[in-house]
Amino acid sequence: MNSGKSASAEHSWENPGTYNLTVRAVDRWDEKSEWSDVRNVTIGRTFHSDPTPLDLETVTMIVVLIIRVVLIIIGVILIFAGLLFIASPTRAKDVVIEIGIPMKVTGKYMGGVGLALILIGAMLLGSAMLV
Repeated sequence: MNSGKSASAEHSWENPGTYNLTVRAVDRWDEKSEWSDVRNVTIGRTFHSDPTPLDLETVTMIVVLIIRVVLIIIGVILIFAGLLFIASPTRAKDVVIEIGIPMKVTGKYMGGVGLALILIGAMLLGSAMLV
């Protein structure tokens, strides 16, 4: 290689850490240059580009967690709706609830509807703990 030309080399480390590097050139006649100044190189953890496939147990745990979260959210919403029906029967007199089909609830049934919503919400919360 002619003087002033660039060269490259590769090396890999098995363990992470900080390494002190020095280099020197050797020509075809085995003439060697002076050693370079020390350069510090820090090697971190290596990451594999291939993702680990999920096994059935992990997928099952994720699905169960999602079901639990959904049941808890719906249960809490129903409990708060039930409390609204019980606490404000006059304000919620013409509330339209959509449970499959829209229906109007009159004032005298508000307490019962509120209690039913609270019970359904509580059952969903309990179901979330059993899943």
